[in-house]
Amino acid sequence: MGDDRNWVLVAEDADDLRSDYVAWLRDAGYQVLAAANGLEALEFARARGPGVVVMNLDLPVLDGRATARALRRDPRLPATKIVALAPAGVNEGEAKSAGCDAMLRIPVQRGAFLSAVADFMPATDHESLDRLKIAQPAGVFRSWLALARSFDRPARQSRKL
Repeated sequence: MGDDRNWVLVAEDADDLRSDYVAWLRDAGYQVLAAANGLEALEFARARGPGVVVMNLDLPVLDGRATARALRRDPRLPATKIVALAPAGVNEGEAKSAGCDAMLRIPVQRGAFLSAVADFMPATDHESLDRLKIAQPAGVFRSWLALARSFDRPARQSRKL
């Protein structure tokens, strides 16, 4: 296993969501692996050692919680960060006890998704950073947009655990 920590692994069983997440990450300049179930995610992670794994907790074959625990036990992946994608019924304590570093509520917004990944693995080249900045509103508009969005959701969508 080489040092491929610049990779992001997306584990999502819904084809359309997985495709969206991969596109968002590639547009932001990240290299991306995609898995459709927990077992496949575990195999890819062990083979490539991604810097970040973004994973739905309700995956088939091997669920996201079991996959996260297996990733945490693997001595080859000590620095890999795990961002859980969780439905409304999952609390942060459950994601943390599985070994996740952060949690996003499903459905996830593009900006929150990219921000959660960037918290653990910022884009490395200037072109990628510029694309990430374009993806995020700036200045006064960002402040206004954040205020407007705060009325639409009860709590911050992404939290480090």
